[in-house]
Amino acid sequence: MSEPSKPVVSRSFSWRWRALLAGVAFGAILGFAPTIVSKTPLLGWLVAAASGDVHGTVHVGGAQLSWFHPPVLLDVELRDPQGRVIIAAPRMELSRSLVAVALDSRHLGTLTFDEPRVNLTATGDDTNLEQALAAFIEGEPTSRYRTGLDVVIDRGTLHLVDEDVKERWQVRGVSGRVRVPRERDAATDIHVIREAEIDGAGRRI
Repeated sequence: MSEPSKPVVSRSFSWRWRALLAGVAFGAILGFAPTIVSKTPLLGWLVAAASGDVHGTVHVGGAQLSWFHPPVLLDVELRDPQGRVIIAAPRMELSRSLVAVALDSRHLGTLTFDEPRVNLTATGDDTNLEQALAAFIEGEPTSRYRTGLDVVIDRGTLHLVDEDVKERWQVRGVSGRVRVPRERDAATDIHVIREAEIDGAGRRI
């Protein structure tokens, strides 16, 4: 007596299912990629890769990332090569979502620093902040356009040390906006929104 024939599964049908499952898995990974980055050591790796041209180090303590919501970075620090803090901000938020930036990166939007602390040391015509960001400030322009950005400082504190005259100042409650236009030959606009309090003006070091 002959055995009942077994159903033959189409090889092409099997490959279609595998391709579909792979596509679904890839879509899920892509959709959750910002969350995965913000919750794993990938965040530190990406920050290090993005800040490779900084003369110093950039540290980000945490992040709130999503494709469709403005990204938020927490406990952001910029340090010089000796480990001294130049800028520290508990919160930094970009006004545009990651999807919006990916679709149009000509202008990133507004980057807001909440209550940052800036330790600025001036020697001659140079500062520690300019030294740290020299690669971005002095880089050779390859186009008449650059990525536009507005930077907002909300209730910041500035510690300024002048090494030449050995004096220091502290400015509290600084709020303002710096507008960097896309055109390289256009002037950067700096606008102070809130008056600040100056402590220790001219205090000797």
